[in-house]
Amino acid sequence: MAYELKKKKELSVEERCKNDPSLIIPHPVHCHQYYNCSIKYKKVPMFFEQHLSECNYPFQFSTEANSCRNYTEVQCKGRKEEPEGFKKGGYLKNMCPISSCEPCYIDYPSCKSYVDGLHEHSYKKRPWFMICNKERVVATGLCPYNKDARAQSNPIDGKCATE
Repeated sequence: MAYELKKKKELSVEERCKNDPSLIIPHPVHCHQYYNCSIKYKKVPMFFEQHLSECNYPFQFSTEANSCRNYTEVQCKGRKEEPEGFKKGGYLKNMCPISSCEPCYIDYPSCKSYVDGLHEHSYKKRPWFMICNKERVVATGLCPYNKDARAQSNPIDGKCATE
């Protein structure tokens, strides 16, 4: 007589949270997301699901520390990294829930294919800059006015300079 081995049923996040309300569970797909069982939304935020939380861009969720950490310190171990802060399926907090919002890519420009360092901002243009690290925007800003040259400095060759 042959016996079939029954596959152990994986508990849903909701079931796991019901069993342990203090549990924090890494998202199985996205490295910047996790489930925090102590969070119970009365009204689930747009783009989210019950208990879902996410790190602020560009942080990732560390399974070793069980908390959000700088992306340079986190081993995602097969979970998907999102180097861009606004793409669908990426950082949900940065997605615009209504059509009248300023597009997210303006605050979170793409550093895809850029070398590390200071570059002209992808959308705001001069004198705005963005600083890229490992294809992530880690800072944006405005180059200062150069009083000595009586001119606006701009992002040129990896630094704010006057032409």
